[in-house]
Amino acid sequence: MSMTKEEYMRHMLLMSPDVEEVRGKLEKSPDDPELWYELGMGLSVAGDEKGSINAFSHGLMYAPFDAFLHFGRGRKLNSAGYFWPAIAELTLAHRLDATEWTFLYYRATSYNLHGMYKESCADFKTCITIAQPGEGCALVH
Repeated sequence: MSMTKEEYMRHMLLMSPDVEEVRGKLEKSPDDPELWYELGMGLSVAGDEKGSINAFSHGLMYAPFDAFLHFGRGRKLNSAGYFWPAIAELTLAHRLDATEWTFLYYRATSYNLHGMYKESCADFKTCITIAQPGEGCALVH
């Protein structure tokens, strides 16, 4: 059974992989960007923010145009309070995949936290135009 785009994004946002299991897989396939994303998410859930950012960064060495690795790193940089680097990463993620409204949603959040309200509102408005019916319930807030 294949996932819808919304289900896939939810999966990417909420995954909580076992770090040691993912590291074992990376030994066999060290250039797999999906595994680096999983490692970044696993380390994030484990509370290792720096390790998470490093995992996303390491994955980008192998796949510099992977939108989800830029997205993951942008989310972590944002939560660490590094708003300018987060905005840059989330902008790149959006430029790599302009169909994914969630990338702009997190960039809007970074803008907002950095006090750039005009830019934040513009991104939220764009999110609404990109999101499919039933997606984007977070946008109503």
